[in-house]
Amino acid sequence: MLTLVLLTLYLIAMLLIGLYFRNRVHTTEDYYVAGRTVPWYLLMMTVAATYIGAGATMAETALAYDSGLQSVWPPVISMCAMLVFGLISPRVSKIGFKYGIISVSGLVAFRYGKIAGAFSAVIVVWALTGTLAGQISGAGTIIPVIFKNVNVSVSYEIAIVAMTLVMIAYTCVAGMFGVVWTDFIQCTILMLGMAVILPALMINSAGGMGVIREVVPPEFFSMKPGMYVIGLMVVYIFYFMSGPPYWQRAFAAKSPDTSRLGVILAVCLITFYSFMIAFLGISAKALSPELPGGETSQSIALTLMTQMYHPAVAAVITCAILAAIMSTMSGYLLTAVQAITKDIIRPFRKDFADKQEVRLAKIIVAIVGVLALLFAMVVRQILEALSLAMGFYGAVMAPSILSAVLWRKATAPGCWASMCVGVTVYLIWKFPMGTPFALNPTVPAGICSLIAMIAVSLATAASHPSPFFEGVDRGDAVVRKGAQPREEKEAN
Repeated sequence: MLTLVLLTLYLIAMLLIGLYFRNRVHTTEDYYVAGRTVPWYLLMMTVAATYIGAGATMAETALAYDSGLQSVWPPVISMCAMLVFGLISPRVSKIGFKYGIISVSGLVAFRYGKIAGAFSAVIVVWALTGTLAGQISGAGTIIPVIFKNVNVSVSYEIAIVAMTLVMIAYTCVAGMFGVVWTDFIQCTILMLGMAVILPALMINSAGGMGVIREVVPPEFFSMKPGMYVIGLMVVYIFYFMSGPPYWQRAFAAKSPDTSRLGVILAVCLITFYSFMIAFLGISAKALSPELPGGETSQSIALTLMTQMYHPAVAAVITCAILAAIMSTMSGYLLTAVQAITKDIIRPFRKDFADKQEVRLAKIIVAIVGVLALLFAMVVRQILEALSLAMGFYGAVMAPSILSAVLWRKATAPGCWASMCVGVTVYLIWKFPMGTPFALNPTVPAGICSLIAMIAVSLATAASHPSPFFEGVDRGDAVVRKGAQPREEKEAN
């Protein structure tokens, strides 16, 4: 009963936050990037909360239970990629201020044309809807396990419908203002619950790290990654250097310096969280070397928690896990909707007023949320959904997005070649070829996509030059579109 009460209060609180910030939304810039006013501490928490979802919690716990400490490699590599993004994020922020751009597809459209921008937005929508489905699947995995252990029957379908409706509601009402503030609260809860309280309790219950090392197989403390983990590492490298939700947050930052500081601090939080989740999975392996009947490696830690600890602990941890998932869900949903309205519809509707777009965006929030819900009912394995969506996006889009910001010689033909080659190689490697050598299709697709971008751009640089972002280098003043230059310190 306590779990149900706390869970209900938590969901109500998220809805109230959305309602509180609804009056701040007047323009599309308010709705999608919070009017570019997000300070460093909110940016840090929203970036961390967006990353720490079902994949970083349930799926990585399962990977640690099955494979041991090598499970930290994907998040560590992804944090290296995100650190690189953190270093270039001030440039991204300046581009946003000066050129009025708020999305990765907007960058592509500026450099390579609006058709390329719209095509990239379609890829973004597909990837984020798939990733959102993975998060919804995570919620559906957690809730039934929690309630089963207190003798309450909740089906997978009921669980995911309930969580999705709440997430749709507060995202729809307040946009990015609601998302960053709910992320701030949810990240605080999940860090305390999942990175501090539960790992400490589980390690202690297992007898401490000394006993755990004696109980689990020796290879569980080996950092040598297997082929599956290597594939995930490549997926994460491509994705987290170009992931739309993270670039959207750079555009939302109050200033370029704010963007860099927020992302780098988020990397520190996520790295700490990932190691604690690995120890949580290994502790669960020590406590339950074999999975009980009906359990999976994704749910074993939750089952042990509800069986071993006071209901109050289970209630707090439940809210922490759901906070991790809902924060990621809302961020991905809003970014997908932004791609549809801002990058697919708006370029071809010059008479589209801001208020009309905001109203349309709120409708599309519900539509995309329902589509992701239907996807989650089909694909229930969290890592399967996340790897498919994130890997496809990273292989197809990462070279075009990074070159749009960093490489003057990148051209529209290079962009098209990169995207088409990435799509083709990914699909052929995965389906007709059946993933040879158990190698994730993101590896060959991403490499071929990058080669195509470089080779075709160099061949067409003279005949098809593309516009480049000027006045956004280090030392250049921050300029808001339609305004006079101002010094970067004033943006803080």
